[in-house]
Amino acid sequence: FIRDLSCTWYLKKYDFFRQRIHEYMDSGGYTKSIFMGCSSGGYASILFGSIFNANTILAFSPQTILNKDKEIKLNDFRFSNTCRYVQALPSISDKLNLQNVVNDSNIQIYFGETADKGLDSKHAHFLENKNIGLHSYQTNQHTIALYLRDKGLLMSIISKVLYVN
Repeated sequence: FIRDLSCTWYLKKYDFFRQRIHEYMDSGGYTKSIFMGCSSGGYASILFGSIFNANTILAFSPQTILNKDKEIKLNDFRFSNTCRYVQALPSISDKLNLQNVVNDSNIQIYFGETADKGLDSKHAHFLENKNIGLHSYQTNQHTIALYLRDKGLLMSIISKVLYVN
């Protein structure tokens, strides 16, 4: 479990997080890796899960693009100050657009169709391709994982990933 207390999509300390994940994964005989996160953690789960070739990535309402194209392509002006901050960080510009990092990992994105005025849906569809499963729910909740938990669906989603080869 990793938490980004700086609220910068895990990018302010990108090298630190990457190194810790690498050390953890190298520490012993894992046969399966699963990355999971919500919102900025969903972004990080896709980023790091792709970098480390995760078997499965579960992302709940992730932001998927943080560079200046976010405003142009998605009409998303949220988090402008934080986005400008991470855009200025050295050596991470290619990671601000998750289209640049996704690979053949099994990526599943869950989102509320109308959450944040439809922006969660726009971010999910921004990564739409044959390798990425999009799971839309008729809710305006950005906290889609809590919505799924309250509907009795979250444990089933996680269990399928944990217990299926």
